[in-house]
Amino acid sequence: MAAHFGPTTWDDVQAMPDDGRRYESVAGVLTVTPAPGLSHRRAAFRLARLLADAAPLGVEVLPAPYDWWISQIEWYEPDVIVFERFKATERRLEVAPLLVVEVASPSTRLHDLNDKRAAYAANGCQNYWVVDPDEPSVLAFGLGASGYEAVARVRGDGRFEATEPFAVGFSPAQLVAD
Repeated sequence: MAAHFGPTTWDDVQAMPDDGRRYESVAGVLTVTPAPGLSHRRAAFRLARLLADAAPLGVEVLPAPYDWWISQIEWYEPDVIVFERFKATERRLEVAPLLVVEVASPSTRLHDLNDKRAAYAANGCQNYWVVDPDEPSVLAFGLGASGYEAVARVRGDGRFEATEPFAVGFSPAQLVAD
């Protein structure tokens, strides 16, 4: 294999064989995380299904993998992504989504709450939720003039009611219950 110098690009990663890992890049710095565990996948799947059932016509809700592509050297693969269908391509979304959801795990929690939160706000995603299946909880942010502002935090059997990007309600506990 030839040595690679410089930032890792979208095209570089697309040329790699699929190994089930999540590849994201910020300014050409590639991050690789293993496939998530059962509680993580369960929470993402159930939330995607709830959102899809509530979404208006023309709005797509997808669980990972589907990339939000910002540039050749910056893209993300959120756990759940919500966007206007007509703005997407077959392989990626190239505009800010309506909502991004990350399901936190012990290895990603700080990255989700800090780095991704800042990047998603800087790139215009209006709504960002972090689901913690261990607690269980949902922390919701809305984009304000100076970045994301917390708009709701709900734990356990409490009822989370969102109005943006569309009306949907659920309890964090129902995302992870057996």
